[in-house]
Amino acid sequence: MSHESPGTIRIAGDQLALSVQQVAFLLDISVRSVWRLTSSGEFPRPVAIGRSRRWLRHAIDEYLARKAGECPVMDSTSVADSQPQNAENAPSKEVMDHE
Repeated sequence: MSHESPGTIRIAGDQLALSVQQVAFLLDISVRSVWRLTSSGEFPRPVAIGRSRRWLRHAIDEYLARKAGECPVMDSTSVADSQPQNAENAPSKEVMDHE
């Protein structure tokens, strides 16, 4: 029994080929954004299967790994700096009223 959603095609053994809707869902972006990224050359190009276009799952995984490698790594001090202030270190009401 397959747990793949409709539109998923298996090619060359275990390689999954996903529809544009599936790619958009996977990346949490719009279908239009998938096509825009593809047109810009930033995102992997789909393969033609008959008249439809499908993206190879492994190509999407490689793209995501590459993008993750481009993200700056936050150290513990920058994480602490980005945390919301709690009541102990928040400015007092008097300080805020005088600003």
